[in-house]
Amino acid sequence: MESTSRGGNSPRCSVIVPAYNAERWIGRTIDSVLAQTMPDLELIVVDDGSTDGTVDALSRFGDDLVLIRQENAGVAAARNAGARRAVARHLAFLDADDLWEPQKLERQLDVIEANADLVLVHGPIIEIDADDHPLDGVVHHGMSGDVHQSLFLQESVIYGGGSGSLYARWAFDEVGGFDERFSTSADWHLWLRITKLGPVGMVEEPILAYRIHDSNMHNNVSAESRDMFLGIREAIAGDPVAATIGNKALAKCHQTVAGGYWNEGSYLSFVRHFVAAVVRRPSSLAWFVGRLGERLFGKNDARRK
Repeated sequence: MESTSRGGNSPRCSVIVPAYNAERWIGRTIDSVLAQTMPDLELIVVDDGSTDGTVDALSRFGDDLVLIRQENAGVAAARNAGARRAVARHLAFLDADDLWEPQKLERQLDVIEANADLVLVHGPIIEIDADDHPLDGVVHHGMSGDVHQSLFLQESVIYGGGSGSLYARWAFDEVGGFDERFSTSADWHLWLRITKLGPVGMVEEPILAYRIHDSNMHNNVSAESRDMFLGIREAIAGDPVAATIGNKALAKCHQTVAGGYWNEGSYLSFVRHFVAAVVRRPSSLAWFVGRLGERLFGKNDARRK
């Protein structure tokens, strides 16, 4: 399955879809790419060693996409494999279970092409369930401008994981793409590195339907913990500015991980990270009291992103 651009010229954007055992949703995901109002795109799907019917589900798209097949190596490696094949000046990644709004690429490209210093452009998202139904109707917004420090402190700056952002190719290449040591937090770690090079932009309207289901990678709290602590500690070691707020960042990470373990009922791990967070930053205690109140009084606490 070979293609350069649906518009027939050099593509304005290369779209990379990593897929692992994605048979259930991959067809709808690809349909949302092909429905983009900006036709000058190159579509690359990287099958990361699927053992289900993912490849068969892609057969109906014919020459609308390029298919790369590889042994299972993880989502970061699959994204990088697609990026190496891509030829456009801008890159967009879409996980195989999420859906783009039709105007997503057109709106983002208009912003990034008008602002040469931007390293990426993102936008608001909604969350959907396994059957495409909106979960709560809430639109999740992020931030624009210089967001590097906010990312380091794990604030809600960019939503949508690996599916919402459009990248300037020069910036993506300069930081070396996705770090293949990372799994659940590979996207956050890329943002953390790439935003040292320049600001980020935003579009105003929702651009992504981000799917929440039982198989989301972020449900793996131990893997997310490993990734986040590794990224933060390396940033502290390599950046004197980050080192000045390193204790706060580590406390926030312990806090977030503790919340994840609380949600899954791993209470011993919760206690360990709770204590570490409060020791590093005593004000973390107020956050934990709030979470406990939500649980005791029946409020549905926010899903981890």
